[in-house]
Amino acid sequence: MYWAATTVRVRASAPPPPPVVEVAPVVQRTVPVIGEWVGTTEGYVNAQIQPQVSGYLIRQDYREGAYVKKGRVLFEIDPRPFQAALDQAKGQLAQEEAQVANADLNVKRDIPEAEAHAIPQGQLDTDTQSLRGAKAAVEADQAAVEQAQLNLGYTRVVSLVDGIAGITTVQVGNLVGPSAVLTSVSQVNPIKVYFPISEQEYLRMADGGAQHNVDWLTHASRIQLQMILADGGAAQRTPSTRAALPGSRRRMAAVVAK
Repeated sequence: MYWAATTVRVRASAPPPPPVVEVAPVVQRTVPVIGEWVGTTEGYVNAQIQPQVSGYLIRQDYREGAYVKKGRVLFEIDPRPFQAALDQAKGQLAQEEAQVANADLNVKRDIPEAEAHAIPQGQLDTDTQSLRGAKAAVEADQAAVEQAQLNLGYTRVVSLVDGIAGITTVQVGNLVGPSAVLTSVSQVNPIKVYFPISEQEYLRMADGGAQHNVDWLTHASRIQLQMILADGGAAQRTPSTRAALPGSRRRMAAVVAK
């Protein structure tokens, strides 16, 4: 038996170079705490549009989602019953004014006759009281006319603020009243932005008793915020006023003006 021996030479690989380690000096400084949250916008004022009189809705004068000005007519209620009530109140007022004129003539005629003892003093007193009663009735009828004019004006339901008009909750032909909400108008300049915060963030902001800490719940305006829109761009205006809402809701509110 023969054995064959083979010599194999192994070349050792070169050791890797030492790693490069960057060294930076240790500096103590204040680092801002940055957080990101998903917020929802809400109108600065959300006015519910309700009629002040009852009647049948005959017209819708706005387009849903359109921007409307304060005082813009949004709905119209059938004005005919209110016009009739106004005409009746005016007629009643005219009758009472005629009664005042007649009572005034009676008093003016009775005064010299009573001084001459041609008529009893009691007749003059009665006619004077009749004149006062007629004048009081005129004042009451004037108030009735004013109320009838107001009710007629209320048949034109207008927007109370500038903003975006929402979806109507009624249809033309419906019988509506003061308890019905016809739509809403949201003021969007400025506009509110609400975003939720975690319990840890809430407790950290509320920890104003510790040394060098600030109670952000009462000094929320010091928090620097930037609103990023859905397309990734930043809002032109930064939030100007903030408020922290305590309790179980734990929300932050920011107000942004266009």
